[in-house]
Amino acid sequence: MKITIMQDSKTVSVDGNTYYDLDFTLASDVHCVHWDSESSTGEVEYNDGKSNAQITSIGDYQVALDKYNLAKTEEDNRIAQEEVDFNNLKQTYSFKRQQEYPTIEDQLDDIYHNGIDGWKTTIKAIKDKYPKE
Repeated sequence: MKITIMQDSKTVSVDGNTYYDLDFTLASDVHCVHWDSESSTGEVEYNDGKSNAQITSIGDYQVALDKYNLAKTEEDNRIAQEEVDFNNLKQTYSFKRQQEYPTIEDQLDDIYHNGIDGWKTTIKAIKDKYPKE
C-alpha cells in the first residue's frame, strides 16, 4: 500500500484513492509524507528547505491515516446505502413506468400520427402493466 499525506491540502492518498479536506495537522514544517507499507519505508518532505528525512514507521502520521480510513468507511457506507436505495426504487411501479414510457419526442410523434386516443392506448398499456401499488 502506498500512502501520501499532504499537509497543505489536508489530503490522504492510498493507492491512488484520495480523500480531501480531512481534519488533521502534521508538524508545521512538514509538507508531505510518503509511505510504502510493503517495504516499510518512506520519507518526509519538509517545506522549509530541510533535506527529506527517511522514516521506517508511519506511527507519527497515523492520525492522518486514521482520518482517511474513517472517510473511506463513511464513503463505502454511503455508496452501499445508495445502492440499496436504488434497488428499492427499481422495485416501484413509478420507476418501472418511467423506464418504459416513450420519450416525449416519441409521444408527440405518436399523437401526431395516431391522435390522442392512440397515444392514450400506448400509455394505458404501460400503466396497466405496472399498476399503482
